[in-house]
Amino acid sequence: MINSSKYPSLNKSSQNIADYFRTKEVDPYIANVIISQASVNILPFPEYIKPDFNFDEVIYTNELNNDVSVQNRVKVYKLAHFINNPTETTDKYNVFANIGITPFGENKFLILVPEFNNKNEIIRWRNAKITNLQNGILQSNQLHKWLLSNNLTLKVFLPNNSFVEKSPDYTNSVYVPFGFRGPDVEVVNQALNENTLKLGIERLQRNIINTSFYKEGFIKEDTIFVFIKALNTTFDKNDFAKVFSSGNINFNVLPKIILDGLYEITHDLSGDY
Repeated sequence: MINSSKYPSLNKSSQNIADYFRTKEVDPYIANVIISQASVNILPFPEYIKPDFNFDEVIYTNELNNDVSVQNRVKVYKLAHFINNPTETTDKYNVFANIGITPFGENKFLILVPEFNNKNEIIRWRNAKITNLQNGILQSNQLHKWLLSNNLTLKVFLPNNSFVEKSPDYTNSVYVPFGFRGPDVEVVNQALNENTLKLGIERLQRNIINTSFYKEGFIKEDTIFVFIKALNTTFDKNDFAKVFSSGNINFNVLPKIILDGLYEITHDLSGDY
């Protein structure tokens, strides 16, 4: 949920809040939200915003010891120049800035520069050499400020005239619908190697805490704790990590998992749920 009262830059006296989002680009704040959520495979619905990304080879060179590592099929999001001028023509927006970004471990991002072939096609990426950013590594809490200071945003396709939905309850509130887009690689690897989904459940808990439902008090902390505890117990009881990592989910077991989960929640000793 993006609320104009919390972000004064989104609330302009001569402009309706919905009109602000009827632009040809996303601003650095929204780009920051999208990129941060993308690190846990949560992306905006493509009917509203379609980030431009490639799955490419990334060559990482550690500038401290010159060690080189190569990763294949890394999801790299392209960045564009932030125009912030409504009088410009459409072709001036979402122009690739020859910079990319990808999640890099926990709460970090890696800034990348592309390499092209003779057809001007990207063939690989390398970590960027940037002053004050060792190895091109950016902390997640620096992302918004870094985008702003460099006049950058996320390169996107905007299929509709407005890339948000208006809240039916609050006239000064709009939201970008997000959804989970696929299994996180680290979660899958933990399920395969350790037969547990603890990392996935931890990330689910973190995302629930980051929602407006929790921040506005609609969901209590003890309720989240009971839900997460029940989820852990239910998944372990049904060996769901093995099922999840195999990719072959037998839908016949889902009713049992749901019933087990409801049982764990309703029989929790900390209260009635």
